[in-house]
Amino acid sequence: ASIFTAEELLDLGLQTGAYINNISVNTGATGGTINNLTIYLAETNLEEFSGASDTTMLGSLTPYWSGDFTCTANEWNTITLDSAFYYSGAGNLIVYARRDTVSSAAVSTYYGSTSPSYRSIYGYKTSTATRPTATRATSRVNMRFDMCAEQPSCLRPTTANVTADDQSITLTWNGCDNATSYLVEYSVPNSNAVN
Repeated sequence: ASIFTAEELLDLGLQTGAYINNISVNTGATGGTINNLTIYLAETNLEEFSGASDTTMLGSLTPYWSGDFTCTANEWNTITLDSAFYYSGAGNLIVYARRDTVSSAAVSTYYGSTSPSYRSIYGYKTSTATRPTATRATSRVNMRFDMCAEQPSCLRPTTANVTADDQSITLTWNGCDNATSYLVEYSVPNSNAVN
């Protein structure tokens, strides 16, 4: 399981009050299939994992995807969630991947990065254990989140064109289905995004 703070997500440009539809992971040199994988998502007040006791709450999370996940080596591999997860932005995001399988051997490798504190925890549980054996870590798998403020589906423009001259920039697009409006955001180097 990994924690991504609200501040980190906002710094990456993710929206609050939006739906996460897809999660992508950055697969390393070894691809493969992870059988019986379930992805859980939730907002949490945890800033980091303090120890194995933090795994207790993982059992109460809601699953958003389950199945066999095939990863291609050295690529971003995407899981489209079975149902979108609403992220309010009021808390931090926890992503928990659980594999129910007999083997504990690693199937794929993933690129990761180091977080400033123990924002990941991993472990295993034997059939007789009441609580998983868990280890905290400062490394996290690199992930991308596809978010959309509209549901049940993102009604993105089908075609967009940009023309510019010295005085103005003009955006044109073809609307999609029943979309009634679009939010256009832009930024210039060394500035914040503008609506």
